[in-house]
Amino acid sequence: MNVAFRSRLAGWRAANQAAFVAAVTDARGRLAFALSGEAQPAVPRVSCDPPPVHAELAMRAGLSPFEHWILLLAAGAEIDPDTRTLCGAWHGDAARDRPTFALALACHGEPHWSALAPDGPLRRLDLLQLDAGPGLTARPLSIAEDVLHACLGEGVQGDPSALVARLLRRRRREGLAAFAKRLDLDGPGDPLILPPHQRDMLDQIIAHVRHKKHVFGAWGFAARSRRGLGLSVLFAGASGTGKTLASETIARELGFALYRVDLSALVSKYIGETEKNLEAVLDAADRDGVVLLFDEADALFGRRSTVRDSHDRYANQEVSYLLQRLESFEGLAVLTSNLPDAIDAAFARRFRFVVSFPFPDQAQREAIWRSVLPEAMP
Repeated sequence: MNVAFRSRLAGWRAANQAAFVAAVTDARGRLAFALSGEAQPAVPRVSCDPPPVHAELAMRAGLSPFEHWILLLAAGAEIDPDTRTLCGAWHGDAARDRPTFALALACHGEPHWSALAPDGPLRRLDLLQLDAGPGLTARPLSIAEDVLHACLGEGVQGDPSALVARLLRRRRREGLAAFAKRLDLDGPGDPLILPPHQRDMLDQIIAHVRHKKHVFGAWGFAARSRRGLGLSVLFAGASGTGKTLASETIARELGFALYRVDLSALVSKYIGETEKNLEAVLDAADRDGVVLLFDEADALFGRRSTVRDSHDRYANQEVSYLLQRLESFEGLAVLTSNLPDAIDAAFARRFRFVVSFPFPDQAQREAIWRSVLPEAMP
C-alpha cells in the first residue's frame, strides 16, 4: 500500500466518521423535536467521497428513511450519551436509555409497521438486535456490533463499498444457511458417468449459465423483460442414478457454491411462513451466485389439488406462490425427483431442461466401479 493511497484512505476514514456522527446527531435531533416540539439546530452536511458506509449500507440493504433513522438512533445509543438521555426521557425512566420500536413509531414522521417484521431488512439482515424485554415494541434495540464498526469505517482496506458488500453477503449467506446445507465441493469430486445424451444436456446447462450475462446484458434481452432470467432444471430418475452428483458437477464447473435446501426447515405449519422462508432462500441465492438443490422436489412442488377444506386452499396458495417466485428468480435451481409426474404441470412448463437419469447399463456400472475402487485394493 503506497503512501498516497494510505493518505487518501486516512482522509476518507476521517470524513466517513464525521459524516456518520453528523447523521447520528441529526437522528437525535428528530427525537429531541418529538420530545420538546422545538426545532433543533441544523446539522452541517459533511462531504464524503466515496459515500459514508451508513448511507451505502442503507441503500444496498433497501432501508426506508424510517428504518435508516432507527439504525442511526440505535448507533447513537452506543456512541452518543445525549441520545441515551433522550431515550430515557421519552420512556420516563432514565434506565430505559435505548431506543425501542414504540419510540420510533411515535417520533418519526413516516413510520411503518413493516419495519418491525422479521422479514424486513433490519431484522432479516440482523442489522439490529432485539434485547430482552416485555412485548415486541417495548424491547430495547441494539445495533449489531460489526455494523457499528463498519459505519465507523473500521475494516476498510480499499474500496469502502466492498466492506458493505462483504457485510451483507455474510448475512445473506447466514440466512441461506438457516434453510439449506452447503455441500462440500473441495477436491476433484467423483467422476460422473452418464450416457452421451444426458452428459450433453448438462454441458448445455453449464453453457447457459456461463453465457447468460452476455446474452441478457450485452445483447439486450434483459431490457425487454425481467422474467425468465434464471434457470430451473429438473433431474428425474430413481435413487442412485447420479442426480445429486450431477448437481455437484455443475456447481464445481461453474465455480459456484452448492446448497441443498432442507425441506424440513423450509416448510412450516404456520400459514405464510413457508413462503417467507422460500423468499429468504431465493433472495440469498439470487445475490450470492449459488446453485440451489431441491432434493425430492415433488414434496414442495407437487400438483395442486381440488379444494375441499382450508388446508387444501393454503397448500395451493404455496404452490401458486412458488410459481410466481420462480418467474423472477435469476439464479440456478436444480430440482430432483424420482416421481416427476407428481410435480405440478405449471412447474414442468417452466423447466428449461428436464434431464432423465436412466439406471446405468452394464458398461456404465463397470465404469462406475472402476472409478470408485482404489488402486491399492488387492
